[in-house]
Amino acid sequence: MSSKIVPKRCPKCGSLGPFVTDRTRPDGLTSHCRSCRAQKQKSYPPGYGAARTRKSYWKHHERRRAAAKAAYIRDIEKQRARAKCWWEKVKNLPEHKAKYKSWVDSHREIVRAYCRNDYAKRRGQDGIITADEWLDVLEFFDNRCAYCFVQSLNLTQDHVIPLSRGGENVVGNVVPACNSCNTRKRNHLIFTMLQPPKRSAA
Repeated sequence: MSSKIVPKRCPKCGSLGPFVTDRTRPDGLTSHCRSCRAQKQKSYPPGYGAARTRKSYWKHHERRRAAAKAAYIRDIEKQRARAKCWWEKVKNLPEHKAKYKSWVDSHREIVRAYCRNDYAKRRGQDGIITADEWLDVLEFFDNRCAYCFVQSLNLTQDHVIPLSRGGENVVGNVVPACNSCNTRKRNHLIFTMLQPPKRSAA
């Protein structure tokens, strides 16, 4: 004897649907119909769904980040080839050049921090100095050179113990320096800056 199939009704309005698919439920459908669900969602405060999404994202942020990193390392050669292929396609497009230039102009300190960290990495140092850390150093020195105390907006990053002498690329080993002082110090220790600069004979 075959069992009689009873149509599903919405417990709120009593209609026969339509319902939204929900694989977590035994019958594969939501408990309330689509229109009742829409009315309930309208009663939520503005931004309720976005707030729940953000909360869920940050709750599992570290786990997702670790999983993404593991997947990238597992197929690192494939990922590099894909990135290189994408770059070859878009690097000469006018719209990409304009967008890239606009981003660089508005994130100048981030680009400079990336270049400095890449330089240190090529010197065998794995330390990283972020743009925010460098801005904190500039604020601590009041945008002045650590050697001649001249205030400037074009200060360079100088390692107190040079990278070539085993210094680390960390925020505790860098000070702001003007171009002339940084050039005079070169890869010497800080004691060099205690000597007066050599002047050419007139």
